[in-house]
Amino acid sequence: FKRSTGHYKVITNISFEFFETVCVVMDQMYDFYQDVYGYNKKAPPVTLAIHRKRSDFDRYCQAELGQSLPLGVGGWFYDKEMTVAAYDRTESGRDLTDLWRVLFHEASHQFMYLTVEKKTKQDPPPWLNEGTASYFEGCELKPDGTIIKNKPALNRLREWEYIERSDER
Repeated sequence: FKRSTGHYKVITNISFEFFETVCVVMDQMYDFYQDVYGYNKKAPPVTLAIHRKRSDFDRYCQAELGQSLPLGVGGWFYDKEMTVAAYDRTESGRDLTDLWRVLFHEASHQFMYLTVEKKTKQDPPPWLNEGTASYFEGCELKPDGTIIKNKPALNRLREWEYIERSDER
């Protein structure tokens, strides 16, 4: 399935229902990113390439990046191509909320790029780039289509708690 929305070029092989949902939800998230970043200009469109299986994702990574990515990576943003790629990890025991978290995280990198890299010609510091994107992971898509925003990314808090309690800290 392929479509250009107000802000994205969406490509997915998951399902038509998922495709329709992504088109609506990600345009709403775009507006949220703009509000948080205070970015009021028209941003260049980003391609959202969302794959059903890891093998589809790997083929796409090879074509776009020239390499596969480690198994723990569920998605990425590539500023040179203005592309987000992700895949559905439900086959490995995760639920669909994981894919939404990845999409919300990776798509937000566009605004960090527009805010920092385009102006300073430097990459943003990783703690700022990933920390800000992790904030957006906390957004939650409800079954009725409502997006709950400004929530903490609980999965990140659990990781942090583990690190804090670890002897290897």
